[in-house]
Amino acid sequence: MRACFLRLLAMAGGLLLASAAQAAPEVQPRLKTGNWRIAVSMEVPNATGPSTGPSQHDRCLNASDTRNLLMIPPGAACTIRESKLTADQLTWTVSCVQGPYTSVATGRIDFMDTKFEGRILTVAQGTDIRITTRLAGRY
Repeated sequence: MRACFLRLLAMAGGLLLASAAQAAPEVQPRLKTGNWRIAVSMEVPNATGPSTGPSQHDRCLNASDTRNLLMIPPGAACTIRESKLTADQLTWTVSCVQGPYTSVATGRIDFMDTKFEGRILTVAQGTDIRITTRLAGRY
C-alpha cells in the first residue's frame, strides 16, 4: 500500500507538462519558442526500491504552451486548487486523495527567456513523506 501511495505522490509532484492551467490565456511568459531540453529529478528521502533517476527529454515549446503546463489526467484523484501564471513564473497547488491518503503539491516554475527552473514539493498529509521534484529547461 505504501508503494502505491508513493506512486500517487510522485504523480502529484510530476503533474507537469500537459492539461489545463487556470491562468488567464492572455498571459505570455518569457519563454523563447523552439526546441527545449527539459530535465526532471526527484528526491525521495528514505525511499526504498529502484530509483528512476534524473530524466530528460526534448520538446518544442512556445509561450502559449504554458497554459498546458499543469496536467491532471482524466480520472486522476487530483485537483488543481490554485494556479497563477505571470510573465516570470507559474505557481500552483494541487491536492490528491486516494483512499485515506491525501497529498498536496506546491510548485513554481521561473521563466527566463532561454531557460526555466522549477521546484515541486509534494507532502503526504499526516506522514513524514516529502518528495522534491526539480525541473530545468534550456533552449
